[in-house]
Amino acid sequence: MRSLLFAIPLLLAAQPAQARQVQSLQPLLLEALHYGQAQGVLVGPVAQTFAQMFRTPAPLVFRVKQVAELTPSCKRLEVTAEQDGVWDRNSTQVADRPEARRLVYQVSMCADGSAYTAPPGADR
Repeated sequence: MRSLLFAIPLLLAAQPAQARQVQSLQPLLLEALHYGQAQGVLVGPVAQTFAQMFRTPAPLVFRVKQVAELTPSCKRLEVTAEQDGVWDRNSTQVADRPEARRLVYQVSMCADGSAYTAPPGADR
């Protein structure tokens, strides 16, 4: 009995936390600007559009993290979008089976939600 009681907290800790649900990417971008990182699952009409386009009911998970400080209030953010069961396609064919897909890109954003604009003559 004692070993069972000891195992319960370990089993609970091994369960993944429920991801935050978002209607758009913007709340995750702002959270990452302020706290360094954010994660969430896209829900709502935009998520439904992706589900139809890629023929998968799997959640579309976004992870956002800071990769560089441009100014004290503006950061370079890396965005990773992941979804399982995607029927990928290109201009000529559709994949023969569903696959896990990941897209990684970067954006520059300021704490007020605006895009970062480099000062004249800056390399950024």
